[in-house]
Amino acid sequence: MSDEQPEFHDVVIIGAGVSGLRCANHLIHTKGVKDVIVVEASDRIGGRVMNNTSFIPGMSIEVGAEFMHGANTTLTRMAEQHNVGLREIFTWAQVRI
Repeated sequence: MSDEQPEFHDVVIIGAGVSGLRCANHLIHTKGVKDVIVVEASDRIGGRVMNNTSFIPGMSIEVGAEFMHGANTTLTRMAEQHNVGLREIFTWAQVRI
């Protein structure tokens, strides 16, 4: 049996993907929660949001959440807040036949 004492926090968020990170941000900055911890099982944060450079040397390719649906979503607002440029690349699905 370990002598280590368990950690206690007001809020524990499982997963450091966009939803987990946004939840932590909202709780801290909007609700004033002071003691929030985000735990992640993998060695990186971001969840499905990921770039891969192994397909084509020197070129970064989106292999996760490369598509966002809608113009006024949590992701688009976060991108705007942090000055991350977005561009429309997939418009054919919006055409009526």
